[in-house]
Amino acid sequence: MEIKFPYGQSTLSIAIEDRNIAGFVTPELPLAVDSLQEIRRALKNPIANPGLKEIVKEKHPRSIVILVTDISRPIPYQEILEGLLEELQAGGGDAQIKFIIATGAHRPNTELETAEVFGKMAQQYTFLNHDCDSNLVAMGTLKDGTKLLINKDVSEADMVIITSCIMPHNLAGFSGGPKLILPGVAGRKTIEANHSMMTSQQVGPGNIRNNPISEQIVEAASLVGVDFSL
Repeated sequence: MEIKFPYGQSTLSIAIEDRNIAGFVTPELPLAVDSLQEIRRALKNPIANPGLKEIVKEKHPRSIVILVTDISRPIPYQEILEGLLEELQAGGGDAQIKFIIATGAHRPNTELETAEVFGKMAQQYTFLNHDCDSNLVAMGTLKDGTKLLINKDVSEADMVIITSCIMPHNLAGFSGGPKLILPGVAGRKTIEANHSMMTSQQVGPGNIRNNPISEQIVEAASLVGVDFSL
C-alpha cells in the first residue's frame, strides 16, 4: 500500500506492505463547522478570565505585543489573528500593535515565510523575529537562580498576548502557551539553562506533572506577565 504524508507544501509517499499495517489512527474530535466563529467565541468566553475586549477596556494599553510562533508550527494564523484583531478594536484600543515571532533559539522566519503564514497582515503590521542574542533585558531571577533574559520589546509592552497551538512536546510536555515566553522570546543563556534539565526523569511528551522544564516555563511567563493566551 502507498501512503502519502503531508510534507511542507507537498507530500511524501511511502510504500508499506499490507501485512505490515496494523491499522490507521484518526482524530475522533469533530471538525469545527466555522473555525473563525469558534475563535470569536473563545475570545469572548475564555477560560477563567474576562473576554479580551474587556481586558483592553480596563487596561487602556498604549502598546500591545502579540507573540506568534515561527514557521515550524502548523497554525491557521490568518483566521486566528482576524478574530483577535477584531476583539482588540472592539475594546476601543488605539494602541500600537507589534508582532514578535517567538523563534526561541531557532532560525528567523524569512520574509517569504512570514508573508505566506500571515498574508496581508505582514504588510499592515510590524513583524519582528526574536533574536536570543540581542535586544534583551533582565526581568528577574527564577527560583533555581537562572537569570530571566527576555526580548526588550516584550518587556516594555503594556499588554502581552500569546497565540499558539497545543501539541505534545518532548521536553516541556506540551508546546504552546507559556512556551512562547520561554524559550520563545528568551535569551540564549536562559534557554540553555531551561533545556539543560532535559535529563530529568519527569521530562517527556505529554507530561507536565513535576516536569522541571515545564514548571520553569510557567514561572517565567508569570514573571513576564501575560494578559491573554489564544
